[in-house]
Amino acid sequence: MPLDGQVLLTRCSLKTKYLVNACKSYELILGVTIGARDSYIHYALLRGRDGVRMSGIYRSTDLLLDSNYENCSIAEKGVKQTLDIIDVFSDSLDAKVVNLELNSDCIEDQMPMIIDRVRKQQPLLKQLIFNAFNPSENIRKLVMHSIKTDELLIDIAFNCDYFSKNSINCERLMMERRNEWFKLSSTTAPKIILCKAKWTEQQANVSLKEWVRGDHPNLLTFTVDVIDPFSPELMIDGLEMLNAEEWKNCEQESFSGGSGHIINEYYIRNVNGTVAAFCIRVRPLGEDQSYLRFAVLKH
Repeated sequence: MPLDGQVLLTRCSLKTKYLVNACKSYELILGVTIGARDSYIHYALLRGRDGVRMSGIYRSTDLLLDSNYENCSIAEKGVKQTLDIIDVFSDSLDAKVVNLELNSDCIEDQMPMIIDRVRKQQPLLKQLIFNAFNPSENIRKLVMHSIKTDELLIDIAFNCDYFSKNSINCERLMMERRNEWFKLSSTTAPKIILCKAKWTEQQANVSLKEWVRGDHPNLLTFTVDVIDPFSPELMIDGLEMLNAEEWKNCEQESFSGGSGHIINEYYIRNVNGTVAAFCIRVRPLGEDQSYLRFAVLKH
């Protein structure tokens, strides 16, 4: 039976709701995208070890709901309809919201309602994507501190001072569109990717020395894209390198989990005895970016 048919059947009576849920052999997970121009839900039916059984997209108008949207603007109506669909799926088929994407064109006065509804259905998200150009400080705090998420992806333009005053807590942090030097002390996330950053050799050197002296104790791995090419000599200035032969076969932390491996790496040890590898990729002619990658070795 199609998913919307199952939803309608569960709404007929408590008996049919119980019957549908007793017979279904899948877990329903939702990925939600909300914006003023477009809001929709991507659903996936998971069945044990078989993985995804069925997937698709529901837009805000795909289910006939009882709610009254007559006094809403077009953008507000789309947002509210999408949130109502989340409620229907959660109540009818015990659906779980795992991913949430909030786009820059979201109406700011609707944000508290969006956050409240999502938190009500799922206290911890697997992934939160926040795309914004210049959100108010209240919205930044609301989105990035009210929602608990394992992974936070930010494509946002605002002053770096915000992070020095309001540390971001999550397991994995990825940031786009960064034009300032982002300090590792600005987040407690153990796994970090900074895209389009402008780290110089000296700034990277400072961060590595901070880790060596015991700062950033939670840090497991980070990757930093840079626009200007690095000088490896300046990067490692003042750092005591370990013998690469001794550590080159050790497993390393990775952003996505599991184990990673850094080729042609340097090795350093911090005051707590933890060893980490890092490498510098100097931008070859015609390439867009160089990057620094750092990873703690697994025990």
